[in-house]
Amino acid sequence: MSIFNSTIAYNALYIHERKLCGPVESDADMSLVIPYWQQLLDFENQQSFQSYIERHYQIDISFLRRHFSAGSSGFSKVTSLESAASSWLEYITHIFDNPLLQQDDETDYKQDMEGTNLSAFPFHRFYEIFVRELYFDLFRDRSITANTTISRLAKHNIIQYYLDLLYAVTHKTLMLEINYLRMEGKLEGESPEQRYLAYVTDFLGDHNYLQSLVEEYPVMFRLIAEKTQNLKQFVREIIAHLEQDRSELQQQFGLKDTEIVQFMLGSGDSHKQGKTVVILEFSCGTKLVYKPRQMGIDETFQQFLQWMNEQVHDGRPLRTVGVLNKHKYGWMEFIPYQACISNEERKQFYYRLGKLLSVLHTMNATDFHYENIIANSDQPVLIDLESLFHHTIIQDHNYTESGAINRALTLIRDSVLSTGIVPTNINREQTFDISGIGGIGEQQSPFQIQTVEGQNTDEIRLVKQFGTLNSGHNSPLSGSDGNGENDEIMNYLDDLSDGFRAGYNLFLSQRDEAARQLEAFKDCDIRKILKSTMVYGKLLHLSYHPDFLRNQLDREFLLNRIALSADHLNQQIIRAEIADLLEGDIPYFSATPYGTWIQDSRSQMINGVFVEDGLTRSMQKLSQFSKSDLDQQIQIIKATVSAVYAKEDIKIVQLKNWRVPESEPINLLDKAKIIGDMLIREAIQYEGEQGLEFCWTSMVTKGGRKHFWQYSVTGPGIYDGNPGVALFFAQLWNLTREEVYRDACLATIRPIQMILEELIHPDQINLGAFLGLGGMAYGFAQLSSVLNDPAMKQSADRLLQEIPRLLPQDRLYDLIGGSAGALAVIASMLEQNQEDTWLIDIGEQIVKHLIQSAAPMEIGVAWKPGNSPESPYIGFSHGNAGIIFALCRFMPWSGQQAAIHKIVRDAIDYENRFYDESVENWFSEHLNHHSIAWCHGAPGILLSRIEAVRRQVDHGLLERDCQAALATTLDVSLGSNFSLCHGNLGNLDVLLLASQSLNAQQQSLIKAKQSVILDDLFHCSDVIHADINAIGVMNGLASIGYGLLRIADPQHVPSLLTLELKGPKGTVTPSGEFSRLANAMRK
Repeated sequence: MSIFNSTIAYNALYIHERKLCGPVESDADMSLVIPYWQQLLDFENQQSFQSYIERHYQIDISFLRRHFSAGSSGFSKVTSLESAASSWLEYITHIFDNPLLQQDDETDYKQDMEGTNLSAFPFHRFYEIFVRELYFDLFRDRSITANTTISRLAKHNIIQYYLDLLYAVTHKTLMLEINYLRMEGKLEGESPEQRYLAYVTDFLGDHNYLQSLVEEYPVMFRLIAEKTQNLKQFVREIIAHLEQDRSELQQQFGLKDTEIVQFMLGSGDSHKQGKTVVILEFSCGTKLVYKPRQMGIDETFQQFLQWMNEQVHDGRPLRTVGVLNKHKYGWMEFIPYQACISNEERKQFYYRLGKLLSVLHTMNATDFHYENIIANSDQPVLIDLESLFHHTIIQDHNYTESGAINRALTLIRDSVLSTGIVPTNINREQTFDISGIGGIGEQQSPFQIQTVEGQNTDEIRLVKQFGTLNSGHNSPLSGSDGNGENDEIMNYLDDLSDGFRAGYNLFLSQRDEAARQLEAFKDCDIRKILKSTMVYGKLLHLSYHPDFLRNQLDREFLLNRIALSADHLNQQIIRAEIADLLEGDIPYFSATPYGTWIQDSRSQMINGVFVEDGLTRSMQKLSQFSKSDLDQQIQIIKATVSAVYAKEDIKIVQLKNWRVPESEPINLLDKAKIIGDMLIREAIQYEGEQGLEFCWTSMVTKGGRKHFWQYSVTGPGIYDGNPGVALFFAQLWNLTREEVYRDACLATIRPIQMILEELIHPDQINLGAFLGLGGMAYGFAQLSSVLNDPAMKQSADRLLQEIPRLLPQDRLYDLIGGSAGALAVIASMLEQNQEDTWLIDIGEQIVKHLIQSAAPMEIGVAWKPGNSPESPYIGFSHGNAGIIFALCRFMPWSGQQAAIHKIVRDAIDYENRFYDESVENWFSEHLNHHSIAWCHGAPGILLSRIEAVRRQVDHGLLERDCQAALATTLDVSLGSNFSLCHGNLGNLDVLLLASQSLNAQQQSLIKAKQSVILDDLFHCSDVIHADINAIGVMNGLASIGYGLLRIADPQHVPSLLTLELKGPKGTVTPSGEFSRLANAMRK
């Protein structure tokens, strides 16, 4: 009797296959199953699920009841099962019922298997029978071995790849099984290692146990069968093509004999029934790349590079690669990795990479990350051209009601950023760069991956850990050991830019001929990437969990999750994605650069997918090339690369008339005007029905996290967005009364007014004072006072009214992006206007939320942010100090003062765990040093402790903290950054805020510090230093301008660092009595 009978086989069928079979005899009980499927697909009720399956499968729930499972009684009424399951069912039957596969006396098999170390492979006994079958079927097949010799090492390559395929599908199930048997006490042995061996020997070698696995997990065995059949068919296909193309391969690549000594499968994802890119090495030394797809795009690209080489006479031609296009498949020259030896070679490499970047930019390419480039000495070579000529699926840039923002979004979309060569998402705390220019040395992944613990024991399990990304072969800086220094890239940034300029200028000067060259790609077949491979891969690997390997319906509905984020996609595309995923492949689609249709992996045409084709997009981009656009692209290249790899803050701008001779006085307003004028010149402007609009493209923060950057459009946050720049313009107008700055202020805030309702959404906005709703409200409130505009105050109120709705989702808690920031803004507004009593209730809700969210620590309490729960921050911007400040600031209006006092004391206790008496500062664990800035370290903590003293918090170390923080802030040497957040002007502003509590000697020290800072800013050079290519009021160009205004007139220009508001009479709202503080800090 077959190990895989028809009853079991039925549970492995897909829905469309079950339609071919008659119904199961009786309806299944679906009372638990249907809700489970609904949950998998995020449906709120059964009706939604019913509508979905009717639309996608043309079935109803009654069909699922009648076709859910064959049960244990057999199903004689089922028809056509053999036709639905014949191929894989026949394979499984053959595997377990063929006595020849159970024998172990084949000499050639034993010899060929030496060196594979199969016995060391996890659960090796389970895989042995499959490996034997593959070996006998492939390597004793005369159609394969008659004219082609496959070396023992090449066989090892194929078998190792096969083992990895099977392991991916089965390891979770085998881990579940061994742990179940361990818990049931059914494994013999005194140690975990002995019990593991007992499982491998006594169970995986037992026919009856394997029969039980087949009965329990029929879907898993179907996947094994299909992956095995696909691999064997693919290997046969490659050998057949090798023999068929022998003479052409000899002529084009110098292939002298066809003995294969290495057969490296799996270079890239699998598509179209398990096909991957394959690297073959032959005994004559030749190495070739086999690609199971049309290679017209590769062939035409080499011709394009040849044309470039003929036009640009710079002595640095781009390398072309040999290609043999056989239409349905093809061969390519293998490019080995080779690091550069000399500095001149590195300069040549990055110059050429810049030229390639200009090509990819022109061809509207995407996703050229570090794995798509090989460094071959001084030549960068692109090895995967599947993502040239990116099509538009939806109009992806008309996001908002603001014409200026839309114009900026279009600029970003069509910039070099889309190529993937330069970094896009940047973490200044932990470099992780997979761009084409990155991937140097080992990098810790920013996300956790599943790894195996307890290998070769009966406690083997999967745990999530941060993985390590190995060094790529794209950089000439890293040697064979992958230990290149990341910062070396900065030494060649000018070469990269010069190369880009050379390529761009060629296309600009020969625009018509370049367009004709692009036309040659018109009919080439190229892959279309509709979703990230990571999205597909995560879902595919989840589908190999044993919960989804018992009944194919469970797995099929899980894979339908791919449709959840694809409302804009054609339903035929979704069905094609699911079909590919069911077979264990990454979905594959292709098109031509000039078509709006798409073709799936089964060559089915799907029309009307794209609203604009990739070739037309490229032609439009080429037609808009200009000197100013070239400068913009160079700026983006330098900004993004510097943001990742510059070790220190570098100049953001060089200004005329900035430097002042030492003998002359400094006019701070004139210098602030220079910055204001430059911001106006650099703004992306749009004149709409509601008036003039401004926005900018620059490095901005991402997701409410100050160390996460991307090059994008200035957003709605105070920190680096339009509201902060508007505040700078408002105060510049306030002090100069020049209308150009008032107009600039209104133009800057107008886009935010226009999209305000779009921003107020749970998934789009945080609550914080600098990167959130609270900061937007603060900006509008401040502008209302300065400009005497009541409508601005109404916008502030409109925003704050949303806090109760949004508060439950707050998981940041901090001043920058979290609810503490909103609380501090509410306190400032109450100080400014006592009539805003309705804000008190909202503030009380925030206080309660913060107290309830405080996490007890070994000493004191802290707030664990949702994006980094394992390591609570200290300091003002993201940690305890800022939350303490907000709670104390709101205390006069709170009915929870006793609770606030207690939580503040506990929060101080936790923060002071990190106090280092030797340097009179607090150690920031996430930065791994003693920072001295408003955001982290003594200056920000000084502001926090000042507020605690002001509110009469009873803590024995408050005076010590104030004295230490003040001393450190006064003594800090000047850095290269002048921004408010983490630069010299920010530290000076902290001292200005504290100065009213200090004695005459301390105030004179502050004056001296101010003179030193201004001397360094104006007397040394005409360069401004802050965060690279940032324009924001806390970290960029506007930050310098606002800091100058604050020094020029601190009575009328409120401090952003403590969210001061300008009072009704034009002065800053007084901050209260400081007698106790003065006594503490004057000691």
